[in-house]
Amino acid sequence: MYVWIGRIAVFNGMRLSEVATLRIRQVDIERRVVRLEWTKNFSARTVPLTAEARCVFSEALANPVRPAESEFWFFGEGQGWHPPALPI
Repeated sequence: MYVWIGRIAVFNGMRLSEVATLRIRQVDIERRVVRLEWTKNFSARTVPLTAEARCVFSEALANPVRPAESEFWFFGEGQGWHPPALPI
């Protein structure tokens, strides 16, 4: 899952936090766009998807471990994915 998040961030110039908290409804694979509702600048933006990112989203959606009822692309404890804590 971490690899998918990193690949999408790199392929589309998105922040890790933007990718990690994406909901299914925000990504339109057929139209090749992602609609970011919450950004660093507090303004929504639309990001075009590269062909590579479309493949990654398709892989993530087909993941057999992914809970069918999850509204997030990337799941884990709590809502969406959160980066692991760094050791101090």
